[in-house]
Amino acid sequence: MRQLSVNKFYLFLVFLVFLPNVLTSNLMELTYDEAYYWVYSNYLAWGYYDHPPFVALLIKLGTAILGSTELGVRFFSNVSLIVALILMWKMVGKKNLLVFALLFGCMPLVNFSGVLSLPDSGLLIAVVFYFYRLQKFIDQESFKNVCLLALSIAFMFYAKYHGLLIVILTLMAYPSFLRNKRVWQVVFITTLLYLPHIYWQYQNDFVSFKFHLFGRKEKHFSFSNISNYVLSQIFLMGFLCFFQMIFSLKKHPPKNLFDRILLFNSFGFLVILLILSMRNQIEANWTLSVSIALILYFTPRLSDQKKLLIITSSISILLITGIRGALIFAPELSRFEYGHENRINEIVGWKTKRVPLIKKFCSELPIVADNYQFAAKISFYAGREVPALHLNSRKSQFSLLNLEKDLGATQKICFISTKNLGGAVKINTFYKDPLYILTPTDLNFLARRYNTSYEEIIRN
Repeated sequence: MRQLSVNKFYLFLVFLVFLPNVLTSNLMELTYDEAYYWVYSNYLAWGYYDHPPFVALLIKLGTAILGSTELGVRFFSNVSLIVALILMWKMVGKKNLLVFALLFGCMPLVNFSGVLSLPDSGLLIAVVFYFYRLQKFIDQESFKNVCLLALSIAFMFYAKYHGLLIVILTLMAYPSFLRNKRVWQVVFITTLLYLPHIYWQYQNDFVSFKFHLFGRKEKHFSFSNISNYVLSQIFLMGFLCFFQMIFSLKKHPPKNLFDRILLFNSFGFLVILLILSMRNQIEANWTLSVSIALILYFTPRLSDQKKLLIITSSISILLITGIRGALIFAPELSRFEYGHENRINEIVGWKTKRVPLIKKFCSELPIVADNYQFAAKISFYAGREVPALHLNSRKSQFSLLNLEKDLGATQKICFISTKNLGGAVKINTFYKDPLYILTPTDLNFLARRYNTSYEEIIRN
């Protein structure tokens, strides 16, 4: 009977998770961010302007096998999700297949972390590995478990900086950890493992820390930030499933230290971000680790509520299935033109329409963009290195790459801009800004129009 359950689980992974995700990854165009992280992967390093390096490594491995294709960029995100689910199922117990599948099915963040190649894809497997090793460490504080726990923490930090909050919440759940010499061994080994990234930050003037602390949008109070955060998280945590989990807490309080840590890393995480939403916009994907903690905590506890869980999870699962279907058939949607702010235009029409037009107008001239999103998209689909000058946008990894340094002041270029400089060809993107192609032009002309100098442009 046990073997049958194992076989069912792996069939579930292959036919209901891996194959649909691979199909979606193959057919859907890259988002702006994915194209940007693909640029990361072309310049492997211990760190990047916005994020730690693990997302670049995943993409590099995928494209080394499958080439610079959409599936190549996303392949190891799919693999990471499958490995994470196997570890999670091992942690919650193999008797709870149905409950585990329903909770996974109603959590959009976990579902789609295997479709898109984002830092969250690496964070998913890193957080699951962390909880897996932490549970082992709590059971037995051996030196082996010390080393593996340290490795898991460093893994989280290399995936995304949000890993620090997960560690802080763990310590908040059990402050006595700080009196444990084994925990300080974990801290020491983690620091050693993370030194390459710290040294990279030192070499680059701690650019990532400065960006995340001071380089984002101005902080201000906004009711919309709070309401958007609350409503989005209710859906992302399973909608009706989320309420079922909350109401079941009284019946299923934490029984041990690990349970307490999972609750702090779920509801505690949500509360901290709720407080932060009073000052700034919260990105929906920041709570991926919350979904993982909820699944780990409630899978063994909702086995007596399977019928109700089927009902509560059905709406979320149907919505997620519908979204997945829309993404699979996204290429068919490219014939339509949606409203300016419809985000589906981010993943349709670039490969088949916009980039071919850009290549036609630019011909053999070097292509240069004024922001990192357009530069990354065009680089991927045109197969050409495209610098970003940041003349009308925030700085990015392109600031460190400085690809424009070899362009002469009067060298003829084709400029892709979000600002109409006059005489430009306009291409609607139907998401964010129109795109203007100015050709031919040169950096001296752009410097005058943006009230800067050629020297400042190439120094970025």
